[in-house]
Order: sequence, then C-alpha cells, then structure tokens
Amino acid sequence: AFILVLFFIKKVLIFPWYIPCFSVPLAFALMDYAKIYKAKSLYILLLAFVIFPIFTFSRDVISAFSESSTYSNFSQGKRVQLYREIGKEIYQSNPKAKVLAPEIGGLGFEFKGEIIDALGLASPNSLTFHPLKVPQERESGLIGAVPIKLVENVQPDYIVSLEIFVKELLKSEVISNYDITYRELDSAKLWKSSSVVIFKKIGTEPN
Repeated sequence: AFILVLFFIKKVLIFPWYIPCFSVPLAFALMDYAKIYKAKSLYILLLAFVIFPIFTFSRDVISAFSESSTYSNFSQGKRVQLYREIGKEIYQSNPKAKVLAPEIGGLGFEFKGEIIDALGLASPNSLTFHPLKVPQERESGLIGAVPIKLVENVQPDYIVSLEIFVKELLKSEVISNYDITYRELDSAKLWKSSSVVIFKKIGTEPN
C-alpha cells in the first residue's frame, strides 16, 4: 500500500498489467485483517475493492459477443493493429528504411528493418536526448515524447507515432523535411490522440 501511495505522489505511469501486482496482495491483506479483527468495515472495504474489477471484467466478456469497441482496452489494441499495418506497408515498400518510433512493439513485429526506439529502451543511444523539459519539450513528465534533436541527429526515413508523442515535433522546423500523413484510430481518443502520425522523409524512394 505504501508503494502504491508513492506511485500516486510521484505520478508514476501505471500500466494495466502492473495493477494485479499491488491489487491482489492488497485484497488478501484486507481479507486477513478482516478475519483477525472481525471488522465489518474491512469486509465492506474489501467488497468495494473487488466490485470494480468484476464489473470491468463482466463488461469485457459481454463485448466479445456484442460491440467490440466497448472492450476496455479496445483503443490500445486498435493502436497496436494500426502500428502493425503501417510497419508491414513500410517494409513492403522500403525494407532498408530507417524508422524512428516511441513505441516499437507492434511496428517492429511487421517491419524487420532498422527501428530506432525514440525513448531509448531498445536503443540506448537515444537516451542522450532525454529527459525532455516540461512543458517546453513535452506536455508532462508522464509522456515519452520524441526528441527533436534526436530526429535531427538520426535523420530517419520514417517516424511513426501517436500524436501525443510528437506534439512539439509537429511545431518544429524539422518537419519541413517530411511529408506527413495521419491514420485514424477509428475509436475514442487514446492518450489525447485520435490518429497515428506518419512522417516520410521527402525524397525517400522504395528500395
């Protein structure tokens, strides 16, 4: 519980798959305390603690038999599928292209060429250009934006990203070297983004 409080104080980005790491132990702790102290209030708290995930899970099960867009992670799944489509298209036309992206999983699944991780997780050299200043270079500390200086240094043939990660890049002079297209997510906004932005360096030819 103490670690969870620290997460909120520090405004740490908590991905959905992190939630069971603290929610399950916390639920068992509440159950043990309720048994030991025979406190009805703890049982009520435990009940409230489990109702929300049960409701969410039920909604997701129903979405499998009705409207898929009601699935709780529909937008995130749609984004990954869109990344895969874009990666496949780039690889078919330019397999030797240099691609820069802040999210490389889905993209790299289809694009087998050179991909540079703009956030530095898979490309340590990118870390030289981080951290970015808030709010001058990114909206908040929770956003892993694409550094403008990294783009200038790497000169990628393509940049593929959700809008939220390239807000400042779109305002820079660097984009004068790129043709820009938008691919809509076809769903509610995800992280303040309704599209994936594709930057194609002017003069990039199929190879």
